[in-house]
Amino acid sequence: MMLAVVSTCTPALSAAAGPPALTIGSGHELFLDDRGIEKMEALSRRVVPATKHQTKPVLVADRPWELQGVVAFPSVCYDAKRKVFRMWYLVYNVWWSRHAQAPDGSVPAPARYYQDRKCPNKVGAVPMADSAFICYAESANGVKWTKPELGIHEFQGTKKNNIVLRHGGSHFDSFAVIVRPDWPTPQERYVLIAFVGNWPYNPDQIAKRELKYEVGSGHYAFFSADGIHWKPRWDAPVASLSQAQDRTTWGWDPRRKVFVGNWKWDEKKRRCRRQAESKDLSKWTQPRLILFPDKQDARDAEFYGHYVFPYGSQYLGWLEVYRPGSGTIDFQLIGSRDGQNWARVADRGVFVGRGAKGAFDSTMILIPGSPPVQRGNELWVYYEGSALHHNDKGPERASIGLARARVDGFVAVEGKGKEGKLVTKPVVLKGGRLFINAAAAKGRIRVSVVKPDGSALPGFEVDKSLPVTVDSVTAPLSWRGDPALPTGQPLRLVFHVRSARLFSYWCQ
Repeated sequence: MMLAVVSTCTPALSAAAGPPALTIGSGHELFLDDRGIEKMEALSRRVVPATKHQTKPVLVADRPWELQGVVAFPSVCYDAKRKVFRMWYLVYNVWWSRHAQAPDGSVPAPARYYQDRKCPNKVGAVPMADSAFICYAESANGVKWTKPELGIHEFQGTKKNNIVLRHGGSHFDSFAVIVRPDWPTPQERYVLIAFVGNWPYNPDQIAKRELKYEVGSGHYAFFSADGIHWKPRWDAPVASLSQAQDRTTWGWDPRRKVFVGNWKWDEKKRRCRRQAESKDLSKWTQPRLILFPDKQDARDAEFYGHYVFPYGSQYLGWLEVYRPGSGTIDFQLIGSRDGQNWARVADRGVFVGRGAKGAFDSTMILIPGSPPVQRGNELWVYYEGSALHHNDKGPERASIGLARARVDGFVAVEGKGKEGKLVTKPVVLKGGRLFINAAAAKGRIRVSVVKPDGSALPGFEVDKSLPVTVDSVTAPLSWRGDPALPTGQPLRLVFHVRSARLFSYWCQ
């Protein structure tokens, strides 16, 4: 659904009381929602899909301990001090811990290591202890990754591997790494929260199989000063299985100084999403249902996973939309003004699309447990891709891909041919210069500044606006005579867009 008009207005804009005027400062204002938009004419607003870096994944399962072929749930950051990309990812060998062989009778070579050995907690081809690991990789350019030999955990008699964490149950599942470089306690600058399961989740069945687990099912926290050596907090889970299910991720809101739990839940027999906050990973606010499929979604749509983070003047989030009928998962966007109340973005378009038939990511695209990484004028988004359908029988396969987007380029306000107009709700400018992020090389964008009632502000009429006719993530706005931009008082901005795309604006 393309949004041609956000709201209708009379020719003279009303100055009636409403939400307080938005303050426009250095935090980039994106057009994710209607909060800052009074009306649009002859314009549309849509999600701009990210561009795949390449058709091949940037990280694949190619080590003996990655025997099932699944590398998943990437958490990625850029270490400016060391000038390296850092990735934590899940190795998932769960099928082989529960089955002796694949449907075709095959067993991967690394699993044959256990055939003549007595191993505790062994049901399938590999013991539960080797069902999943959290591993670490590095890259100088974000595309070619290395898996360093860290010498921390043993696998099949050697510590020459990149394993940073072992679990205490039957397996690891979804996780996220939180990086807080300025946190005053060095030992807590890296926080990792992961789900630990106790398959088959039934005490009688666990006893029947003579399985013994160190910890109960739930999400557990790990802390580190360097992101390599982790100290677990096994005494109590961050959240139990009865509170948050397996496909749950975790983040840190530096604005509100709280941990954010992005919890998976079932409501009315459909997967949906809840959120809770905590200052210490022990006491949580009452979880709130924040995302549930509505009438605009497909009838069988469910929300499988989500992850949120501050961005610009707002908050942004990744959302997995699962279709049980087809077994597919798409990567969409959500937005928020306060980090607590969330809504779908623009036309609900897919942000990272599934690949072509036969591609490694042709069926399921799963979100990362981290914000995008900014590199120059681009945002790099790592994701998990699979060519298998959800709930396919047999060993899973998944790799990690890379998609790139323009800085602020999540949603575009577009004008084609005829000049369109976007009028903001009242805003207060905090700074002496306005900037926009826009693609206007084949058209133009002009901006007028008006009073709250829509009447002209002398010197800032549209015919005095110097048009932006370039493709730039930082295009300054100016008017003939270079008048001083009014600050500290409510005003409206009117963007006149012709054959161009507008992504964001800010003032500094």
